[in-house]
Amino acid sequence: MTTNKRLFSVLLVLSLFLLSTSVIAELLPEPGFYCSSDQVCVETSEMLMEFGIITKEYPLCDLATETCYSQDTPVITQTIPTTITNTTNNITNVTATPVTSTVSTDTFNSQITQLKGQMQELTTKVNSLEGSDQVTQQQLQGLNNDLQSIAVSIQDIQSVKSDLNSISVGLAGLQEGLNQTSAELNTVEETLAKKAARNKMLLWMGFVFLLLIVMGGVSYYILSQKRPFGRVDPKVTSYISQYIKQGWKYPHIKEKLMQSGWSEEEIGWAYKETIKKNYQEYQKKSSPSEKKTIGPTGVGSDRNKVITIAVVSVLLVIGAILIINGTTGNAIFFQKFNTGGEITYGVECTAPHVLNPDKDGCCLDLDNSGTCDYLDARGVSKVSSGGACADSFQCPQNEYCIDKTCQTLESQYKGFGDCSKQCNTYAARIKTSDGEIYPLKPGQGSYTGAGSLEWKVMEGPTHCKGEPALLPIKVSRKDQSGLINQEQFVLKQGETSKVMTHPTVPLSFTLTVERIFEWCPE
Repeated sequence: MTTNKRLFSVLLVLSLFLLSTSVIAELLPEPGFYCSSDQVCVETSEMLMEFGIITKEYPLCDLATETCYSQDTPVITQTIPTTITNTTNNITNVTATPVTSTVSTDTFNSQITQLKGQMQELTTKVNSLEGSDQVTQQQLQGLNNDLQSIAVSIQDIQSVKSDLNSISVGLAGLQEGLNQTSAELNTVEETLAKKAARNKMLLWMGFVFLLLIVMGGVSYYILSQKRPFGRVDPKVTSYISQYIKQGWKYPHIKEKLMQSGWSEEEIGWAYKETIKKNYQEYQKKSSPSEKKTIGPTGVGSDRNKVITIAVVSVLLVIGAILIINGTTGNAIFFQKFNTGGEITYGVECTAPHVLNPDKDGCCLDLDNSGTCDYLDARGVSKVSSGGACADSFQCPQNEYCIDKTCQTLESQYKGFGDCSKQCNTYAARIKTSDGEIYPLKPGQGSYTGAGSLEWKVMEGPTHCKGEPALLPIKVSRKDQSGLINQEQFVLKQGETSKVMTHPTVPLSFTLTVERIFEWCPE
């Protein structure tokens, strides 16, 4: 009996111990999460406090209950004797207490399971946040790289701006040089004009001097023919007159004088002079009526000689004038207007030169191909009429690359209006995107970009009266090696061209036709 009582007492104590453990677990402060060591409680508390689930730490682990608690947790052992005493007095309560303890333990385990799930969920969120942080870091690195690239681009832009400023300064210097060159050319033109006037005056003086020499020579020749041996000695004249009065003939007088040492020419000259002198003396003694009817035989011939000299002199003067007019201005390029207002040019090329495609100048043709050598060197591929093109040199003769197609200028007109009356364009006023205004004739133009882009007004075809006039313009792009390409386009009055650029020079250029001057028959 005593043994049974002792066994019953042991079982009762064990039940009370289990009951007290459950009571202690329920009396623990929240959250009462599971632990196996103090280190687990410290780490779990820090994580839960970081996410705001708890407000203070539970750094200690109760290994009996496997739950975390803090230093200020109330001492549970003080309630155990009271609970044991009360339970000893009432066996019914002791029997019911394990049920309550079981229920409290299940609730505690359920909470622990929930906390573990929350911890896993938090861990997943932390990992996700860490991944997002890595993505954000990568994006920030990409943005940093982009900012560095933008900074490099800004430096490049600053460098380009500096280069543009240098180019602007160079262009300003070039413009100043061009202005100075223009002034020097004007000075040279004035000097050449003065020299031309002086040369013309000297030429006139030379011809007048030459004319005087010719006239003096002719006069001297005539006078020398009249008196080849000077004047006849009066004694000789008296001597020949004496023989004439005695009835001697010229052959006898000649023979007599030759015996005295005279030459045949001197005898003939002396005889003629003697006859002339005797005739003049006879004329003086004659009556006035005889003077009117009878004149000297040498007067008519002398007059004819004087007239001849005068005519020759006049012809020499006229010839000199024609030579002067023919030799001045041959090196100058003239343009003339006919009654229709059309401008015509006179350009002639001597071998080995031929006319260039624009027919306003000459170029070398050493291989006798009929085209300029610089076109042969470029190896331009020819296209047929109406074909696609990028350069006017690709098009057939008398066609141009207009709107990237080989076309003639005549095809730009539609042919409406009064086609029995043909009009033509003789001038235009053009405004550039630089703000400059040019009054130009066909064949004239200007340039931009320090000569890298050159434009010129072309000679256009005639068109029917009543149809709006078109102004053809040629654009040539050049670089240090020479001509790059060439294109043409047509504009009406008031139209602006497309923006023209250059493959190697940064420029943007347009032309606006303010007015077209044309001539039409009434």
